[in-house]
Amino acid sequence: MEISKGKVRWIARTVSVEQFGAVLTERHAARERDAERVGRVAPHFEAAAEAAAGMPSDRESARREVSRVLDRLSISEAVPTMAACSRTRLRRTDTQKIRSWSDEMNTNRLVDKGWERELRTAFKRNRGEIRIVCPFIKLSTVKRLFPSNQKSIRVVTRFSLSDFSEGVSDLDALRELLERGAAVRGVVNLHAKLYLFGGNKGIVTSANLTESALTRNREFGLITEDSGVVAACGAFFEKLWSGVAQAGGRDLTIEEIDDWSEEVARHRMAGGRPGSGNDLPDHGIPLSPGQAGPVPGGQANPARAFVKFVGTSSSRFLLTDPVFYLLEYSGTHWAVCYPKNKRPRNVKDGDVVFIGALTKGSENDIRIYGRAIAMAHDDDRDTATPEEIRKRKRKKDFPAYIRVHHAEFLAGTLENCVSLYQLMNDLDSDSFASTQGNAARGDGNTNPRRAYMQQPAVQLSDRGFDWLEDRLQEAFEIHGKLPQHELDKLDWSEIA
Repeated sequence: MEISKGKVRWIARTVSVEQFGAVLTERHAARERDAERVGRVAPHFEAAAEAAAGMPSDRESARREVSRVLDRLSISEAVPTMAACSRTRLRRTDTQKIRSWSDEMNTNRLVDKGWERELRTAFKRNRGEIRIVCPFIKLSTVKRLFPSNQKSIRVVTRFSLSDFSEGVSDLDALRELLERGAAVRGVVNLHAKLYLFGGNKGIVTSANLTESALTRNREFGLITEDSGVVAACGAFFEKLWSGVAQAGGRDLTIEEIDDWSEEVARHRMAGGRPGSGNDLPDHGIPLSPGQAGPVPGGQANPARAFVKFVGTSSSRFLLTDPVFYLLEYSGTHWAVCYPKNKRPRNVKDGDVVFIGALTKGSENDIRIYGRAIAMAHDDDRDTATPEEIRKRKRKKDFPAYIRVHHAEFLAGTLENCVSLYQLMNDLDSDSFASTQGNAARGDGNTNPRRAYMQQPAVQLSDRGFDWLEDRLQEAFEIHGKLPQHELDKLDWSEIA
């Protein structure tokens, strides 16, 4: 159809952007059945400007005229039509609103940011079945994104227990999905990420359902409402789904999650080290030998990270001390210790713990020599036994544990390790969560060197976590990590 430039300009002058948006939203909801029209290119504006003559001047008539125009246009034609008004009398903010509508309603969009907003919007507007292919799923994202009243959800993910042990995916997330009525199946070495909302919308992306993917990482993907593309994505999902059943697989059960949770907990209690005699299985179905390989392990940027200190102001280590000696002395390869009167209630499952030694030399410092993943403190389980106190006398005063697993430590001496003082010099009040918050409020201590005084540990800010993670990774690349055969020489906690 043809819509004259004059009519478009008249609509822009007469109808507010808010009015246009309300009508557009109504029309979009009513015309979902016209999916085959989505993607059509808006026709060229060829009619003469005098076509606008005789238009009604009151707002109510204008609203009816907008409705009439939109009735004759597909949604992909209507938004560019209105956007063409941006060079007439629209304010800049109005132009931005119109362009944002256009972005949301384009048939195909390439997206490199704002993935949490994109997925939240898709979940909220969905009226059909949700089908998901996603290797790593975290509990927090399920609770935040999935609507409580969603009736039909099918999920293909990974059932590798090492993923759950390392914290890149959550068994509790799968439990939450089952409790909401979802059906879940597992595929070995799954790497694809696909989100389908009814038969109208598909998202193909690099982003998993994890905090890091949705809020921190640089992810990229395609959001499409093209019926052909959505159908092809749906065929891929159904091939995976039926392939699991044909290969003898079935839907996940709560009982299986309970069994796997116990197995993962025992592995973490032993430090989660490879070769510990407790290598964890993958309960997924191998569908084809040509599938993509597994995603590298490691903790997927948790919500929180802490620095745990070893030593005291009057009992510091030399920079020439080997890291292996620190592990023999402290036992921090499987647990970090807290005073009996300061049990670590604030450290939760999946938090990252950076382990630092107080050092002396020409200048005092704190050197970060390793990192690990935490298990939340349990009063009964995580208190030093008499045998452990005999082995390490310091545990008499520091008997409360945070057990850690999948720990990695720098090779060589403390001189190779990362300086926490340098972090504080570079970031100042942005180093730690407490000082960053105080600076934002304009109240309280903002000096990072005072923040950890008389404290067994300190929580990092997001910037502090990024800084320390980057520097520690650089140190690993330069100096290497303590090899597993060396770590095997240390004492490890017995599995209950």
